[in-house]
Amino acid sequence: IEIPELEDLLDDSIDCQWEFEDKIVDEIHGMNCAYKLKYIIQMKYIDMRRLEDIANEMGYTYDHVRHLHGQALEVFAKQYREKLNGSD
Repeated sequence: IEIPELEDLLDDSIDCQWEFEDKIVDEIHGMNCAYKLKYIIQMKYIDMRRLEDIANEMGYTYDHVRHLHGQALEVFAKQYREKLNGSD
């Protein structure tokens, strides 16, 4: 395989990743819940932040953010169960 072909494959892969990330961000923003739950989910899974860092930034304890993170995951799973199961 030639270098230009590899570059094209890499470009396509990056484009696909950005499209997927945009779709996930749209799903997070569409969650029917408090902003802080959306914020925690986005920071954790899009920005790849640790819960400890998110807690420090928000001025909450780690345990509280961990609890909120669990709530946010429940909301996301409930609201998007069909999409998560491939029914989309």
